[in-house]
Amino acid sequence: MAPISNLWQRIFTGSIFLAVMIGAIIGSFHTFLLVFGIITVLCTNEYLKISSTFSSPNKPLLYIANIVCYCLISFIALIDTDLIPLPIQIVRRIKTYFIFYGQLFIMLLFPILIIVAELFRGKEKPLENIAYTILGFLYVVMPFTLLIHISISQPWGYHFEIILAFFIALWIADIFAYVWGKLLGKHKLAPKISKGKT
Repeated sequence: MAPISNLWQRIFTGSIFLAVMIGAIIGSFHTFLLVFGIITVLCTNEYLKISSTFSSPNKPLLYIANIVCYCLISFIALIDTDLIPLPIQIVRRIKTYFIFYGQLFIMLLFPILIIVAELFRGKEKPLENIAYTILGFLYVVMPFTLLIHISISQPWGYHFEIILAFFIALWIADIFAYVWGKLLGKHKLAPKISKGKT
């Protein structure tokens, strides 16, 4: 069983994180976008720490790709929900052309830039570096941009209930997996990936 101090530390930090997340989700679409933008940067940093131990991903380009992609998708979503006041003709044109084609272009542009940039870096194992950099783009920013789309997938703008329900289900599953593993787990599941998983 985990030491008491470690357990209480987890509970304390988890509670603060939970309060910030729920507050941001319920607050407004703007707070939701802001907090999840910060989380996108933190997740990018965490991904680079892990992947840098066995490859050389393009760190600056991955940060730029993830931040720019998240910001552009957020901007598109704000236009789509009419939260950015623009003349109706401009909004119609943006919605018709930019919302679909713009997002498609963003998702294709950065992987191509990552591949081209690797040609000039002169690092060892270029294919591996490209793979880990593109994976960081897809693995980190894609889920967060999809969350944005899910939150406005219903009519009449932003619906925090959808996102909150998703995270509550995720947290419940995570808590029960942790408790179940601590109480009943005996055999290590994948020690190379996670030392404590049973």
